[in-house]
Amino acid sequence: MSNTIAIPLQTYLTLLIDQKTLKTLQRGGVDNWDGIDWAMENAPASLAALEELDGDPDLTLEMINEALKAK
Repeated sequence: MSNTIAIPLQTYLTLLIDQKTLKTLQRGGVDNWDGIDWAMENAPASLAALEELDGDPDLTLEMINEALKAK
C-alpha cells in the first residue's frame, strides 16, 4: 500500500497557505494570546483525534477519515 494520496492542486495550495499562516502566528507569539486556552479547549474533537495519529507508523487513509468524523 502506498503512503501517498492524490489531492487537487488547489487543495494542496490551501494546505500550504494554512501551514505557513499557522507557523507565522506561532512565531509571532499567538500562543501567548489570552484566548488560546479557550480556543484549544473548544477545538473540534477531530483535531485531537488527528493529533493522536501523528507519527503512527501504520497510518492509513481510513484512520484519518475516521478521525475526521469525531465530533
